[in-house]
Amino acid sequence: MNKWEIGGIVAAIIAIVTATAYVSDIKSDVKAIQSSINDFDKKALQKWKKNIEDKVREADSLPIGTLVPTTLEPHDFKSIVGDSGGSDWVPADGRLAKDSEYYKITGNPRVPDMRAMFLRGLNKFDEFTGTRSDKFKDTGKREDIFGYSFQNYSTAKPNIPFIITENGKHEHGPGNLNGSTTSNGNHNHSYQEHAFGHDLNDRGEPNKSEDNDGLELTRKTGNNGNHNHSVSISSGTTGESGTHSHEIKKGGDSETRPNNIGVYYMIRIN
Repeated sequence: MNKWEIGGIVAAIIAIVTATAYVSDIKSDVKAIQSSINDFDKKALQKWKKNIEDKVREADSLPIGTLVPTTLEPHDFKSIVGDSGGSDWVPADGRLAKDSEYYKITGNPRVPDMRAMFLRGLNKFDEFTGTRSDKFKDTGKREDIFGYSFQNYSTAKPNIPFIITENGKHEHGPGNLNGSTTSNGNHNHSYQEHAFGHDLNDRGEPNKSEDNDGLELTRKTGNNGNHNHSVSISSGTTGESGTHSHEIKKGGDSETRPNNIGVYYMIRIN
């Protein structure tokens, strides 16, 4: 074997060794990259797991039957809390919820209907604390609507009273009073009649055969059923009537409410 042949073999061996080392370096780099990817995946998975666990803990911290006011529309609210299937949170609008944990716990097949409603604490929570005894006690009548305690609106006596134009002794002049009295049931009216003669018959009527000055008799009209009388001042004024009150029959709104902002009430049922 001459020197040229030996040189070729050496060159081939060097090339093989070099290629092997290069492949080994590539494998080493791939292994390092794979290790980095695995570390990245672990970190991402840990983060996702923590988010899920946080959501679960947050959901579990709100017991079934909890009402949550929100300005989000119901489908947006449920997507935020991770309830895309609609099985955990529903609008509190009186809907049926028979296939829910809420029904199993409360025995009520419907969630409360909170549409157009304000929240107010009941006057009695348990038998040990009893009821309130101050001015805030729950004195109004309550009704049972779908198993929930409902109370209709009412209006208390205002702290600042309503005031009419003349509060007490006053009079009315021409033109400012024109109406009718209320119907006041069966009644009669007294009137005076001048009777001639001192002798009266058995009906209390004068014997007109006797000629004398006579006397004044008080008569009464017959009972005329429910009716009223027109009242109008054409001239002069009414008498001063002393301290009195007037009933306000008209005006006002259909309900009493403070300024408010509308929200959605969501309730957890599972």
